[in-house]
Amino acid sequence: MPQSPRTLRIFVSSTFSDLKAERNALQEKVFPRLRELATSHGCRFQAIDLRWGVSEEAALDQQTMKICLAEIARCQKTSPRPNFIVLLGDRCGWQPLPYEIPADEFEQIIEKIDHHPRHGLAPGAHRMMKGFLH
Repeated sequence: MPQSPRTLRIFVSSTFSDLKAERNALQEKVFPRLRELATSHGCRFQAIDLRWGVSEEAALDQQTMKICLAEIARCQKTSPRPNFIVLLGDRCGWQPLPYEIPADEFEQIIEKIDHHPRHGLAPGAHRMMKGFLH
């Protein structure tokens, strides 16, 4: 049985909007050359750029960070180093809401909201939110 080719996976990380030209240059100029080089050595090259890989549904469900971390872990597990490229610019990245909040932290958040004079919850909202914990 023929052995499957070794796969070299590289995850590309950056803010999307301010480093679009650099990401495009990687896709158009660098990655095709790396793909050719890998093929000439009996390997496969895969660039993981999640600009197109996270569905709107997953993003709305606060899954983006979870998906990114899972893809990074796959790159680390299946590929030799280097397997991660970070492009740094002048802009701070987006910080997603967490997919899950531990119950004790959620209780602390609710407590703070309830006692804040301008940001109190609507009547009945506290009971509804507590229902998510049980």
